[in-house]
Amino acid sequence: MDGAKLVLLTGISGAGKSQGIRALEMLGYTCTDNLPAPLLADFVAAARLGGRPTAAVIDARGLHREEVPALMAGLRDLREECILVFLDAEDSTLFHRFSEARKTHPLDNGIGLARALAEERALLGDIRELAEVINTTGMRVDELVRRVQEIATEGRTASGPLPLTITSFGYKYGVPVEADWILDVRFLENPFYIAELRDLSGYDREIQDFVLKSPLTGPFLDRTAALVSDLLEGYRRWGKPSLFIAVGCTGGRHRSVVLAEELGKRLDSARAVVSIRHRDLSD
Repeated sequence: MDGAKLVLLTGISGAGKSQGIRALEMLGYTCTDNLPAPLLADFVAAARLGGRPTAAVIDARGLHREEVPALMAGLRDLREECILVFLDAEDSTLFHRFSEARKTHPLDNGIGLARALAEERALLGDIRELAEVINTTGMRVDELVRRVQEIATEGRTASGPLPLTITSFGYKYGVPVEADWILDVRFLENPFYIAELRDLSGYDREIQDFVLKSPLTGPFLDRTAALVSDLLEGYRRWGKPSLFIAVGCTGGRHRSVVLAEELGKRLDSARAVVSIRHRDLSD
């Protein structure tokens, strides 16, 4: 990932910090939500030691007024290695969001939302002056995700083909929880029930011929490849750094292996850099 190694996200409650930290997770950042302000120095030291892109949210939930001066000093010291992002929105927008979510402001201990927001703005006002400010009023979630990622990468947004992983798997061993798409190919005839094919795998020509001769296979592959190719640019605009497609059959040895390989061949190399895996195929 080409961008800042350390990003700190802060701002007003209801302005979109949860979507902001998710945008950084999508870029591969290791993220911490609600970091207590006194732990900032330890967090930065651990981030430096780990060497991975790291992000944290520091906001009114983990900050007391008496801690603000020390936090400000720490943030000033980090100016050369850290990007500080402050999310804000108009009060009318925040009122609406709190009403829709039916959540209570973290500083509202009976004082009401308007006063809680005023106190939060006063608490975070100095921090806002140091930060890159994003006003999320009227902003869609995908726009917020893209804007946070642009700031984190300092405008060096990803370009070129989207990394795409296709893996075969067997349903009897569980569905890959990390998959963005799951394609169930158990509608095809299973070679397992043919004695001379049972012990072979999708790497063998006999299995490939058996699966590909089905009149259902070609149209399925062509339509799926066309759909995936058409949507890749949309995934990139949404801010997704990669895509993971899982192709499943019963045991993960025959049909899914063949179709994962064939789907990869049909995808446009100008739009996707494809890697193929076979989760449940023994060597």
